[in-house]
Amino acid sequence: MIGPVEGLQEQGSVTVFQNRSWFGDPRLGAFVLSVDGHRAGVVRVRDSLTVDVQPGFHVLRIRQWWYKSPTVDFDISAGQALRLRADIDRSTGEFRRWLRFLITPWRALVLAPPP
Repeated sequence: MIGPVEGLQEQGSVTVFQNRSWFGDPRLGAFVLSVDGHRAGVVRVRDSLTVDVQPGFHVLRIRQWWYKSPTVDFDISAGQALRLRADIDRSTGEFRRWLRFLITPWRALVLAPPP
C-alpha cells in the first residue's frame, strides 16, 4: 500500500470570472489577476480563470491598464473553492464612477463574491 507523499497538501482553488459587456478588442477588456503580489493569469471578457493555491492566507487583486481593485484578503482551507466576480465598481452612479476612474484609479475595479 502506498501512503500519502510527505509534505504534499491538497490545494484550494480560486475562480475569478467576469461577464461584463465589452465593445472592441476583447484583449483590451481582460483583467490581470495577482495572487500574493505575483501575476497568476488573465481573466478574459466573458470568461473565468481558476488558480490553485496552497491552504492558508492569500491576497488577491485585479488590474486593467492602470486601474486596480482594492486587495481582497482570504484564508483558504484544503479542498475549499472560492469564487469571485471581477468588474468595474458599479456602487455609484455613472458620473461618480467616472470621477473615481480619474481620481482614484486604484479603487476603480471590484473583486467580490457573486451577487
